[in-house]
Amino acid sequence: MPELSVSFGGLTFKNPLILAPGPFSDDLKWISRFVEAGVGGVVLKSAVPESLAHMRRWVKPRYRLPFGPDGNFVLYSFEQAFRGSIDEYLKLIRDAKGLGVPIIASFFALDMDDWLELCLGAQEAGADAVELDISCPHAGAASAYVEVTSFLAERLKIPVIPKLSPTIDVASVAVQLERAGAGGVTACNRLTGVDVDLEGMRIAMHGSYAGFGGPWSKFLIFKNVMEIHRSTSLPISASGGVTSHEDLIKYILLGASTVQVLSIFILKGVGVVPEMLKGLERFMEERGIESLDEIRGVAAYSFRDPDSVEREVQARFEVEAEGCVGCMRCRVVCRYEAVVERGGKAWIDPELCDGCGLCAEVCPRGCIRMVRF
Repeated sequence: MPELSVSFGGLTFKNPLILAPGPFSDDLKWISRFVEAGVGGVVLKSAVPESLAHMRRWVKPRYRLPFGPDGNFVLYSFEQAFRGSIDEYLKLIRDAKGLGVPIIASFFALDMDDWLELCLGAQEAGADAVELDISCPHAGAASAYVEVTSFLAERLKIPVIPKLSPTIDVASVAVQLERAGAGGVTACNRLTGVDVDLEGMRIAMHGSYAGFGGPWSKFLIFKNVMEIHRSTSLPISASGGVTSHEDLIKYILLGASTVQVLSIFILKGVGVVPEMLKGLERFMEERGIESLDEIRGVAAYSFRDPDSVEREVQARFEVEAEGCVGCMRCRVVCRYEAVVERGGKAWIDPELCDGCGLCAEVCPRGCIRMVRF
């Protein structure tokens, strides 16, 4: 059986799948369910000091699904800090530690004294690391990442893991964070935006900013993870857009050690956990991969500078007639009008085909293949 265990920030996780901070990781009951389902670790819901206690009161309603619950959905929400007191948060750390997986505390603060008090409390309560939610609720300045990370890394015994915004120069900041003593980085937090309520013709929900993420966001985070991995030796906890084991594997191939997941759990439940882990094991078994260390970052080093990309390759596409059912989706997307129907099946005119490849992407039968010439 493949070895799924991974190391991150000096900690050992039985597998790379981590429950991300959110509505499931602020309640021992739900944390226990995810641990029983198989997650390798948990990042608790972010907590705030008393000076930011207003962030503990969540607006209602606080979720929207502008693109719907399936496919390329967007989870748009305004949900900020852990709702209880700091004493309750520290108790949650102590209780969660009995579940047998690494427990990472998460905090957001504005004052250095608050940062230190929160993190020292978590360390004393038994947290295995602290994630610094500097990029929440809005993008943080690069100087804040370095300043807070350096300050805490000098004073804590457990790893300090800053969580980056997806919109900064992550590679440059990560280089600075490595020098500042970060035990790793989380890439990345959600984006900040607004939605419009058409019925009321006003800013949706509470009338202010909200965070948004979903499967569409993974391509930006893929890029960020790759760039951090290529620029530093920091361990990376990837976060953003994961809906399947394929996404989890892609993050590892780009350099991530662990992968935090939340949105798909909110929409489809805890049963997604074993599905992802089984898919990961199957991928490794089929390819004879014994350990995730063998493939971590492999794809990151296949990246080519845009100026060096080969642009002269000639290609076109052909339909394998025996698999075609004549749905003609390929014809709909072909702006070169190269696809015609012949005998109830699609046929691609080689003289008109530009080789763009979109027909193969939309074919539900997978019966369109590329031919180089």
